[in-house]
Amino acid sequence: MNSHPLQRAFLAGLVVAGVASPWSPGGTRHVLNPITEVLRHRSAAARGAAVGGAKSVRPVAANLPDAGQIALLDDSEGAFLPAVSFDFDNRTLRFEPASANASQYTYVLTASGFDPNGLTSGTALRLGDDDAAQVSLPFSFPFFGQLYTTTYIGSDGQLTLSAPEASSTARDLSRFVSGPPRLAPLFADLDPTQPTAAIRYSATSDRLLVTWNNVPLFADTPGPGVARQTFQAALYPSGRIEFSYRGVNPAAAVVGIAPGGSADLTQVDFTVASTTRYSAAVAEDFSGLPTFDFALLAEKFYRNHEDSYDFLVVFDAASRGDLGCAFTLPIRNWVHGLGLRVTLLGVEEFNATSAFGSAGRLQNMVYFGPLQRYLNDPTQVSDLPDGCGRNSVMSILGQEAGHRFLAYPTIVDPATGQLSAALLGRDFAHWSFFLNTDASVMEGNQIQDRGEGASPRFVTRAINERYSNFDHYFMGLRAPEDVPATFLVRQPSIATTFAPDHSPQTGISFDGTRVAITVPMIVAAEGPRAPDFQSSPKRFRFAFALLLPAGQQAAPADIAKLETIRTAWETFFNQATSTLGTAETKLQRQVALSIWPAAGVVAGRGITATVTLGVAAAGPVTINLSAANGSAGVPASVTVAAGSRSANFSISGNTAGLAEIVARGPDDSYETARAFVQVRSSTAGLILEQLESTPLIGTFLTLPALGIPLHGGPGVPLGERLKFRVRDSNALPYPGLRLNASASGGGAISPSNLVTDSNGVVEIEWRLANQPGPNTLTVSLEGQPDVTARVPATGVYQPTRRRGF
Repeated sequence: MNSHPLQRAFLAGLVVAGVASPWSPGGTRHVLNPITEVLRHRSAAARGAAVGGAKSVRPVAANLPDAGQIALLDDSEGAFLPAVSFDFDNRTLRFEPASANASQYTYVLTASGFDPNGLTSGTALRLGDDDAAQVSLPFSFPFFGQLYTTTYIGSDGQLTLSAPEASSTARDLSRFVSGPPRLAPLFADLDPTQPTAAIRYSATSDRLLVTWNNVPLFADTPGPGVARQTFQAALYPSGRIEFSYRGVNPAAAVVGIAPGGSADLTQVDFTVASTTRYSAAVAEDFSGLPTFDFALLAEKFYRNHEDSYDFLVVFDAASRGDLGCAFTLPIRNWVHGLGLRVTLLGVEEFNATSAFGSAGRLQNMVYFGPLQRYLNDPTQVSDLPDGCGRNSVMSILGQEAGHRFLAYPTIVDPATGQLSAALLGRDFAHWSFFLNTDASVMEGNQIQDRGEGASPRFVTRAINERYSNFDHYFMGLRAPEDVPATFLVRQPSIATTFAPDHSPQTGISFDGTRVAITVPMIVAAEGPRAPDFQSSPKRFRFAFALLLPAGQQAAPADIAKLETIRTAWETFFNQATSTLGTAETKLQRQVALSIWPAAGVVAGRGITATVTLGVAAAGPVTINLSAANGSAGVPASVTVAAGSRSANFSISGNTAGLAEIVARGPDDSYETARAFVQVRSSTAGLILEQLESTPLIGTFLTLPALGIPLHGGPGVPLGERLKFRVRDSNALPYPGLRLNASASGGGAISPSNLVTDSNGVVEIEWRLANQPGPNTLTVSLEGQPDVTARVPATGVYQPTRRRGF
């Protein structure tokens, strides 16, 4: 956890950049990491394929019919994943180099090789919680094809190479594979600051031995009942690695090795012998709690539902043990300025929709736990079990849906000028108990200030009722200038009993110092919200689903109860957003616009847009089109031909301004699609950026290129296509614009006709010059030669492996 100031602080697997925070967030896995969930899904599918073929292990079940407006899913095909406990204590896991320079590894589990001398001999490290220390290696250590002379010993049961990494983010698969090269004998949240805990190392010419002795798991309330862990890691000059255990029982941990900077991961059961040679990360994920293959659940939904939903909300007909209360899984984000980021790279844009069966629409998935937990009246507030606190079904759903945008931001502290997480509470994904949030469902409290002369000055009056004005800003529903200042109470008199992550509670009185909080303070830390509120969606589509144990029929009472929740949500969301937002919850057919959620066009020019249906039309389907004002023009309708799924239409940029394009199907069985078009007077001021495209980024993340050196063979194309995007300062992409590109030294690019797609992106294949040496690719926006991106690369006859992060 977070027990000392950090340059970067992390929340539930997501990242808030630049936080310094002296307290530990409570709670567990409230906001899941999409990369970890996709890795878990891929590994489950791979394990199924390895045992007699995927179809025999994970048969495709019949799609369950809808029950009115409620979708039905079941947990067949391995959708429910039981807890996996650590199962090789008192043994040694050895990784043996299987090729020159240890570029590949095999593993074997052997009898214990634990060295008891490591418990008392060697150098003691005084590591704090979430800490690391640099240690010189007495030999060059080969690891996945690279040589290292130093390592960083971490308090959380890991060693990293080339750079330290000791953050407070979740110790999960996403973090394990990202960041620097990593050796993880027991990657878990450990706290070596507790009495009798020790970390020691000894370095000789033939071995580095690191011992974590009697180190407890981190606990909000440390004590003798907290499980202690004793284990070792040994590194040898040959590249051999040994992890030895003597008393290990973690609630959750990752064990394995990873070259860093790549999502290429194989999950294994280390107790099962294997002769496979691994040239990328290999690990076993020990989860202390059961969970789901959420990507598989979403895939099952999309087998008989079209891609017309922003949120998938799943209630469970079964009670599955200690899964906690509801939690959310972010799947796609294109909004800047929220503080919502994934991986140690601090990336704001991510898109894992393809792994969940969506073609780009799905933004969040919410698991609500057992339906029987909740009262029949979804608006009634009560003390709910399983850590749900004092809430109604509506306020819990408000919070889980709110996590699409909330609550992640830092501020620039006016007292210090430094970035601060002072607004944040539980998991760094909820508001602080001491922030006046006007009873936001994202926690915090409605706090009454009785005035400077009163004591106690502050008292909490209401909780969990609505989205606050600040919430509206992050949700894209309110302009920043329309958000009045609120306040945070610093140095609260009840700090010893109420931490910032305390659940909201009424009737609590305290003194403290009032600090005004404004949107500009957040913008100074996170940047402006982009796209801004004018060009952000105000309508969100929700699909409600009931998850059944395989073979079980849905109870009519459960369907009726969930139907009541569904319809109540539409009313609650409208009221909670002060009528600025709308929730739509019918199961409808897809009408997708290629420019969704927003795009740009230049006045006097036009772009080609596409309307796409979920399935091929049986007969001609006419889609009626309209534009909200005269700044953009569209035809009155477009027809999707029989047997087709899509049809193109033109959007003309008439005059500078913002237009909402609306596409309506022939009847109410189709959704009404909406997208914004920003018409600008010229291409002046547009931004051309190269996008990163390394293995870690893959289909998940979008970010400006990190400047990692490129190498390739002379006269042959680079091993990856380069991506460039045109957007404006409001983060809107511009399709249909032409780019010019040239390669130095006789190199070549393909294709020759470069026109930005619906995402404002072009992809270029670059063949380097025939002679070794430096190359430069120059890309510019047609008509704006100053809007340019340049990419260097070096041609070498034996290309150096491109490193990750």
